[in-house]
Amino acid sequence: MDRQTGEFISKETEKQVISNMEKAIPLHDAIILSDYHIGTLTQTVIDKAIELANKYNKIIVVDAQKDLDKYKNITSMTPNLPDAQKFVGPKFGLFVKDDETMQKAGKKLIEACNAKSILITCGSEGMVIFTSDGKMSKIPVFNKSEVFDVTGAGDTVTSIFAMALASGAEPEYAAIIGNIAAGIVVKHFGCATTTIEEILCNVERIEFNEKTHTC
Repeated sequence: MDRQTGEFISKETEKQVISNMEKAIPLHDAIILSDYHIGTLTQTVIDKAIELANKYNKIIVVDAQKDLDKYKNITSMTPNLPDAQKFVGPKFGLFVKDDETMQKAGKKLIEACNAKSILITCGSEGMVIFTSDGKMSKIPVFNKSEVFDVTGAGDTVTSIFAMALASGAEPEYAAIIGNIAAGIVVKHFGCATTTIEEILCNVERIEFNEKTHTC
C-alpha cells in the first residue's frame, strides 16, 4: 500500500539519488524532472540534476506545477495553463486572445527559469511555446473529436517534447510532435501510450504554416 506524504526524502536517500544521477545522466540524451511535490525533488537534487545536464550538454525539461522559478538554467519547462497563470499573474488568463499579454507572460517565465524555451499546455486551446529569442508559436489541438480519456496526456507531451528536442528538433516542432502524441493517447481509455510509427503516421497528415504558426 502506497502511503504518500509531502515530506522530503532523507539526506541519506538524497545522496543516493544524486549518486545515481551522476552515473546515469552522462549516458542519456535527455533528463525530465517531473515534480509531483511528494518529496523526491529536493532543491539539492534539482540543482544537481540541472548542473549535471548542463555539464554534459544534455537536454533537461521540467514538468512542475508550482514554484516554477526553483528550476533555473534549464532547456525547457512544460507547465499547464492554470499553473503558468498562478506564477505570472491572473492577466495571463486572457492570453488566448491577447498576443501582447501572452508575450509578456512567456518572457517572464523564460527569464525566471533562464530557459531556452517554455511550452504551456492549454487544454482544448492547444499549446503555446515561447523561445528565448522572443519567438512565440501557437499550436492548436489536432484531435478534438475522439477524446476518451486525458489521463497521461500531459506526461506524454513532456516526454515526447523532450525526446524531440534531444533528437535535434527546434522547440516549436518538438511541441507539435508532443501535441500529436497526446492527441493519439487521449483516444484510448486509461493511461495509454503511443509508438514512433503512430506519431510519424499522424505527422504526415499535418500541414504546418510557418508564417502563422498554425495548422
